[in-house]
Amino acid sequence: MINGMKRGLTAVAIAAGVLVLAMLVLLAIQFSDSVRRLSIAPQDNAIWAVYQLEYELERTRTAIAELDLNDIEKERAFLNRFDILFSRYDLLAQSAGFGDQMRPAMNSRDWLEFVAFMKRMTPAIDQNRGKIAANKEPLRQAFADIVPSVRRLAVAALKEANNYNSGLHGSLYTTVGAAVTLIVVLVSGLVGVILLLLRQARALAQGRQALEDSEQFNRAITRASLDGVIVIDRSGMIIEYSQTSVEVFGYPRAKMLGRSIYEWLAPERFAGRLRTILARADSDIPAGRRLEVRGLHASGREIPIELSVRAVGSAQGVIFVAFVRDITARKAEVRQMQKARELAE
Repeated sequence: MINGMKRGLTAVAIAAGVLVLAMLVLLAIQFSDSVRRLSIAPQDNAIWAVYQLEYELERTRTAIAELDLNDIEKERAFLNRFDILFSRYDLLAQSAGFGDQMRPAMNSRDWLEFVAFMKRMTPAIDQNRGKIAANKEPLRQAFADIVPSVRRLAVAALKEANNYNSGLHGSLYTTVGAAVTLIVVLVSGLVGVILLLLRQARALAQGRQALEDSEQFNRAITRASLDGVIVIDRSGMIIEYSQTSVEVFGYPRAKMLGRSIYEWLAPERFAGRLRTILARADSDIPAGRRLEVRGLHASGREIPIELSVRAVGSAQGVIFVAFVRDITARKAEVRQMQKARELAE
């Protein structure tokens, strides 16, 4: 039973360990994915592009303020700044918002207004090259009007990026916390199972020691008994055979263990009666009652013996303990006394 419990507990421990390890693997994959997404940081690129957009817008406005009808270089400086502004705008427009985390900002009204602004201004500037300074004031006003939209766009982009980063960090912390919890549970469970197995092993060892002590004690009593002690099972097979029994029947102990009592120790004509005695040993025969029967000595002669049988419950079922005593000498004394009495009369 204890071995079965050990096997069952071991199987449960292995299954639990495999389950926890599988969960740890899944958490490791999730952790790796969170770290990867955090390291890629597309939202950081998006924020940089939006801020560059705002920065280039301001530099373009500065170039507009410096336009001069008598200085063609000022117009070239403005066109150069506008080309850079257009490249920032095109980068954002072609990158689909740098991922889902920036989609709300890139779908906002402010972005759409800036897109419309760039679509108006690009062909207008291209068509008026060489005379842009003449349109300085309407150009300055148009760029001034779009500044609030670009500013709100930058703020919205920063907010969305922060939310996304917070979500990633939260997911990362949750994953790490779950992994630590699972590791603690796994270690605690393994320690508990090990302690339980050790307790069961200790109980098993104590049970075995107690059984060995009991068997040694019984063998000591058997050896010390003045009567021969023979222990047999229901089939009549001898499972214990004391030293006194060796002296009674003449057979060595090693030879008798595992032998049938009916074939070796009982005369053929007495075997049936012995079977009847054993069948009644656990019910009809009072404990301690002695019966006079005949036994078969190793020399082949029959000997008179006193037999007392007791049924005993054991782990293997009912066994029979037979106490035998050779009464040859006593019967001889009785005969001599009777003979002497007859002679005296």
